[in-house]
Amino acid sequence: MKIGKVSEKNKSRFYSHHYHPSRNQSNLSKSILADPTMSIHNLDDDTVGDWIRMNTKRVDLIIDASLGLFALNLIEAILHALYKPRYEGNKNLRDDI
Repeated sequence: MKIGKVSEKNKSRFYSHHYHPSRNQSNLSKSILADPTMSIHNLDDDTVGDWIRMNTKRVDLIIDASLGLFALNLIEAILHALYKPRYEGNKNLRDDI
């Protein structure tokens, strides 16, 4: 559904950011609530986080910081190309929608 990166210094983003639509301007829960195809689940700000936890699997890849930012960006780009996450990137630029 979503692929992202976070530094070890931002624990709140890593642990809770995507489960609460009010946390910032762009996160998984907001994307789900804005998706008309997800309306069948009757989700709202209070229930979307639990829905994510119960209906998705989270995979965390821990990348050694010594590899540097370019390696991290490359790994993220490869994952985007392989998995084409539904809630990533500018929809106007995507050819898979």
